[in-house]
Amino acid sequence: MTKPLYGKTLVLAHRGASAYYPENTMPAFEAAVDMKSDGFELDVHLSADGEVVITHDTTLDRVTNKTSTGPVAQKTYAELLACDVSAQFHETMKSVRMPRLDDVYRLIADTDLIVNVEIKAEGRPLLEKLLALEDEYGMRDRIIYSSFNHFNLTELQKMRSDITVAPLYFFNMVAPWLYTAIIGAQAVHPHYKQLFLLPEYVTECHRRKIAVNTWTVDDPDTAKQLADMGVDAIITNKPDLIRDTLGYRA
Repeated sequence: MTKPLYGKTLVLAHRGASAYYPENTMPAFEAAVDMKSDGFELDVHLSADGEVVITHDTTLDRVTNKTSTGPVAQKTYAELLACDVSAQFHETMKSVRMPRLDDVYRLIADTDLIVNVEIKAEGRPLLEKLLALEDEYGMRDRIIYSSFNHFNLTELQKMRSDITVAPLYFFNMVAPWLYTAIIGAQAVHPHYKQLFLLPEYVTECHRRKIAVNTWTVDDPDTAKQLADMGVDAIITNKPDLIRDTLGYRA
């Protein structure tokens, strides 16, 4: 068994505790804190008036059950705040609002929780805002920036060298540890099935001091196997279940 770089396999709540509450909302993040998650993953966009908002999709359609529609980037924060983003929980929860990134940072300011900020949009204005918010709320060394757009990550590194970035991917990559090292990333975020394709995955990454944080794992048996491999973090919709599976207690 390979020992995780973090000392143990962390449990990060995917879009908050999104199996139980509307994804990427304060109820989901608050529940993740209550469940003793080590942190959480969230997705960020920039509103039309320059606010860093937390939502997954580029449009409002899915998260609002089409009660509001259109691109997130074309809405002001006031317009976004007027939307009900309860999504699949709309029958039991009403008037759930889209948070900003600073809402989450305030929630965990006095903790040691980490945040995986997945950058969904492109452009330097969003990247500048992310770094400014990290400084404003004293989140240095507690943020992992990830993206499927790896140019976002290399651009961030040009802007600030002492940050942690992690390329996201789900295709079958040969020697991902080499690619991750080449772009200068400190972590890699593969879909969990990639780890079963390459038995040497974690060992080769750790040899290069690259953390392996994998997504999205809700199955206890799979979580056990990944922890035995020595992965550094498991991103899950059910942080309470995975913590219990790994034997973690409050």
